[in-house]
Amino acid sequence: MKKLIFLFLFASALNLQSQVIFQEDFDNVGGPTAGGAGTYSFPAGWTLANVDNLTASSSVSYVNEAWERREDFSFNVTDSCAFSTSYYTPAGTANDWMWTPAIGPLVSNCKLTWNAVAYDPAYRDGYEVRIMTVAPTGSTGVIGNMITSSTVLFSTAAENTTWTAREVDLSSYAGQTVYIGFRNNSIDKFLLLIDDVVVEAVVNDEIMLLAADNVSEYSQVPFYLSQDVTIPGATLKNNGLNVLHNPKLNVEITDEFGAIAYSDSITSPDSLLSGASIHLATLPFSPVSTGTYTIHYSASMNETDSNNANDTLSSVSFVVSDSTYARDKGIVVGALGIGAGNGGYLGQDYAITKPVYASSISLSVTRGYTGEPFAAVIWNMVAGVPDSIVASTDTLYYPDDSARFYTINLYGNNGMALLDSGQYAVTMVEFDSTISLSQTTDIFTTGHMWVNWPSTPLGGWGNTETFGASFAKPFVLRLNVVDPCETFMVDTSSVAASCSSCSDGEAMVSALGGVPPYSYLWSNMDTTATTTGLDAGLYTVTVTDASGCTQVADVNVSFTVGIDVPEIEVGVFPNPSNGTFTVYCNSISDGMMLEIVDIAGKIVYNEQMTQENVSLNGFASGVYTLKLRTNNEMIIKKIVVE
Repeated sequence: MKKLIFLFLFASALNLQSQVIFQEDFDNVGGPTAGGAGTYSFPAGWTLANVDNLTASSSVSYVNEAWERREDFSFNVTDSCAFSTSYYTPAGTANDWMWTPAIGPLVSNCKLTWNAVAYDPAYRDGYEVRIMTVAPTGSTGVIGNMITSSTVLFSTAAENTTWTAREVDLSSYAGQTVYIGFRNNSIDKFLLLIDDVVVEAVVNDEIMLLAADNVSEYSQVPFYLSQDVTIPGATLKNNGLNVLHNPKLNVEITDEFGAIAYSDSITSPDSLLSGASIHLATLPFSPVSTGTYTIHYSASMNETDSNNANDTLSSVSFVVSDSTYARDKGIVVGALGIGAGNGGYLGQDYAITKPVYASSISLSVTRGYTGEPFAAVIWNMVAGVPDSIVASTDTLYYPDDSARFYTINLYGNNGMALLDSGQYAVTMVEFDSTISLSQTTDIFTTGHMWVNWPSTPLGGWGNTETFGASFAKPFVLRLNVVDPCETFMVDTSSVAASCSSCSDGEAMVSALGGVPPYSYLWSNMDTTATTTGLDAGLYTVTVTDASGCTQVADVNVSFTVGIDVPEIEVGVFPNPSNGTFTVYCNSISDGMMLEIVDIAGKIVYNEQMTQENVSLNGFASGVYTLKLRTNNEMIIKKIVVE
């Protein structure tokens, strides 16, 4: 906790320095934490008044006073904040107060800033911020002087669901000692968080990093689908009195080892007036490997910043997984099922940005039903709503009644389902027993959790949050995918030429996996799966699927006479070489021809071989095919030049 700071140094109006009068970030507060949420010590000197004295709902029972201090378990578990709730049993109106210690006397040009967030998009808490110049006298069940002696500085009916910086001018209170109060006055909402309460004097030149963009609605993104989907961005604000020039956003992304994986910046050519803000975004980030990444932002400008404390911000970390797509962070806080007795589906959707193979579905249940079936299915979506089943898992049977985490392979087609670009819903199937699909608090995104059953009052598919705040949570229901390139393979075969000089051989290639259709390019420039009219020799084919995956294979076309028991021996040394090598033949005969062909099928050397050793040079890097022909046979060798 940062204690009260009284500053008695005053700078000139032309060169005013940052003056922090009061600051509280709710971190590093002494006292025990072993009892868990609801037992953490609150910063000293604050006044808490639970005037409504209502009973918090079981899911938020740790907020057992007007306000509680605990870690921000949705955005950053290393940061503590002040929590309040309006989710009561039975429902009621919150009247919960949190007052700062005495602050002041205030100097000129002071302002109040704080950060706030409401966790639930469907049930956003509102609140007031008040100021008074006498000590508050409210307590549990007693309002005291907290309304009659205070003035409203700020109010909102519904706070944003991302951390939002708020600011109020306090210049009219210069020379006075004040108390700042935060009052949750919502009716049947969920959770409200307040953090980083600061009273400070406004400076001449100051830029601040107001807020960072959300990185992703997913807690895990498969590496194959992670390219160019993360666009770092943030909002910068002129927090000083003067116009600032060339506001600049600097971005670094580090991996879990602290190594810098990305660095970029963007500067606006525009001036920024006092109090104005601007949003800037750098180029997309494409990870080069799996891992946990964290975005670090900083703000700068042409002028010298008088307060660097608010210039930096580290965004929530995100995970690039090997193959898992997830919306949950693994901390189970409850479960959801349908329970209508006539079946149904419950799940969430995922964006597939390019074709990919689905291989399995992972899910968590808080309980099982011994011997009863369970399964999951994948739906394509039309007009943003699940439409038809495109893949299903094997049907398994609960081994017992315990809470478990399962990974279920897809049924049929080698356990794979090719998903084209689009949105897909992954749902658990409720047969007869009510499923208990695990829920977590984050990352929840409105409009992406789905439920449907035959007797639903919605008449079809609907979002779970439609049924209340407790349903507005993501599921531990993950889609596991495979890079199409990992499934892509080719098989080759050939038909021999009828003689060493006959051009009637064939080479064939067939493709499996990947993303059809396939394209072909042979070393003789043919573009079909089967190339015909071939001399005996070695041919190379490159097969490319629709997603750009490639496979390269060599096909040897033999001939029917003499190819199995050659009468002559041929050697190439060194091989590989640097472009200079010697061809050796143990038996020279009339009409013996030495031919060398590059990988594109072009003949780069064709001469009669008249001696046992022929030295050649000047060949560029690549793979070549050597053909030594006689009247009765042909010897084929591969040459590599590095």
